Amino acid sequence: MKNLVLFITCVFLGLTSTAQTNIRLIIKSDHKIDSVGIVDVSQTEFHQSLFKDTVELKFNKHNIDMYNIRCFVNGKLYWKQLWLDTGNVTVKAHIGSTVLIIDTVLNSPAYYDAIAYLKDSPKLKTAKDTILSNDYKLNEIRENLENPRSLAIATDFINLNQNNKEELIRLKTLLSKQKADFRWFIFYNIEIERMNKILSLKQIKFLDFKFINRQDKIATITPGTYDYYILDFWFVGCVPCAQQHKAIKQEYQKLKDKKIAVIGVSIDHDFKTWNTYLLEHNYNWDNYRQVGEHKLSDYLGINAFPAYILINKKGEIIGNYDSWERAMKTLNKL
Repeated sequence: MKNLVLFITCVFLGLTSTAQTNIRLIIKSDHKIDSVGIVDVSQTEFHQSLFKDTVELKFNKHNIDMYNIRCFVNGKLYWKQLWLDTGNVTVKAHIGSTVLIIDTVLNSPAYYDAIAYLKDSPKLKTAKDTILSNDYKLNEIRENLENPRSLAIATDFINLNQNNKEELIRLKTLLSKQKADFRWFIFYNIEIERMNKILSLKQIKFLDFKFINRQDKIATITPGTYDYYILDFWFVGCVPCAQQHKAIKQEYQKLKDKKIAVIGVSIDHDFKTWNTYLLEHNYNWDNYRQVGEHKLSDYLGINAFPAYILINKKGEIIGNYDSWERAMKTLNKL
C-alpha cells in the first residue's frame, strides 16, 4: 500500500499580489469555523485565514495543481484533497460528520476530470485485461502531459506494472516528451525516481550497506542459506506495516519450509522503540535497522511503506511489491 504525505507542518507564507490562482472558498457548517487553510500537496505554498462567510486565498501557480483544503472547527480538523486549475476558482463545500465534503467546483474542469479518473480507474485495475487498463492510464497521462496530474496518474501505472519493465519503458518514453520540468512536484520524487530505479537496478550488493541488528550492533545482511529472500521495508507507526506483519507471522514457517526467508529492514531511528515492538509481537524473523547516509531504501528508490523486494540468494532482484498479499502471489508459485 502505497501512502502519500498529506499533512506536513508548513511555513506560513503571506498572500501575494502576483498570484496566478485565486481560490474562493464558500463553506457551510452548523458550527463556527475557526479558520481555513490551503496548502499545495508539494508544500511550496500555504495560506491560512480566519473564516468568514467567504474566504479568498491567492497562490502563485501557473499550472494545474493538487491542494489540501483544511478547516478547523472547535479544534477539530476537516480536510479534502482536490485538483484545481489556475485562474479564479470557486469551491463550495460543507462540513460533514468527519470530513470536508465538496459540493461543487466552478471554473476548474481538472477537479471533475480527476473525479472521473478515480471512478473509472479501480474498475480497470481489477479487470483481467491489463492491456486495457494500461492503455487507459497512458492515454490519461498523454492528455495531461503538460501538467503535474500526469505524474499522479503515472503513480498508479507504476504500482500496477512495477514488475513489468516493458510497460514501464512505455511510460518512461511517454514522460520523456514532456516539455515542462515537474521535478518540483511531490509525485516526481516519490514515483518517477522509483520507476528509474526499478528499470536500472538488477542486483543488491549487501556489503555496500550497513545495518543495526537486534543486539544493537553494526551488522551486514548476507543472503545465501535460503533460495529466496523477501525484504520487508517498514517502520514502527506505519499502520499498514503493522497489519501486514500479522500476515507475515502466519506465513513465516511455511515460507521457511520452502527455503524462503523474510528479512525486515526498518527505517526507524530509535532502537528501543523498534526492538520493543518486535519483542511484544514475537516477530522472530531477521530484522535490521538502516544506519548511515547510504541507505538501502534510498538506493532502491523506496519512498512508501510497506514495500517488499523479492531477491534470490545472489541478491538478484526478482520482484517489487507494495503489499504482502501481492508478494505472496509470487511466493506461492516458487
